Amino acid sequence: MSQPRRSLCASAAAILAAFAVLANAALARAESLSSLPSLVGVTEVFVVDELSGAALDGFDPVSYFLGEGPRPGLQEYEFVWSGVAWRFASIANLEVFRRDPESYAPRFGGYDAGGVARGVTVRASPWLSVVRADGLYLFRSDHERARFVADPSIARKADERWASLRSRLVQP
Repeated sequence: MSQPRRSLCASAAAILAAFAVLANAALARAESLSSLPSLVGVTEVFVVDELSGAALDGFDPVSYFLGEGPRPGLQEYEFVWSGVAWRFASIANLEVFRRDPESYAPRFGGYDAGGVARGVTVRASPWLSVVRADGLYLFRSDHERARFVADPSIARKADERWASLRSRLVQP
């Protein structure tokens, strides 16, 4: 075999060996990634704080139902549900939520109830809320909140549209 041909074969063998090393490294990395916990904050079904990934901007969802208004949740009382981190002001509130999260999580994923009724998802403020027997509703403005309180049909329209809107959002 000529010298150029030997060099070409040696180069090809070195390239193939390098690819084999890279493939083994990629396989080992994939195996280590599969052992990681599921990702938090990758859903858009619930509105989350962009920095922390916490629902309700870190407010305790149970506190809305206690009559004192929203209270900030603490990192040490955090619970991941539906791909989102939820924070609580106390261990008791965390346990109440853990037993029945659907009852305490905001309706329509925390999007503005008026917007959902009109067929759009608009980020709501955790400060602007209404608690009713059927759950927690959030709003983007005082005007939207007042409209919702004055017109019971808004909740019904939002319920009708939510399934369609939700199906278009990123799922956990």
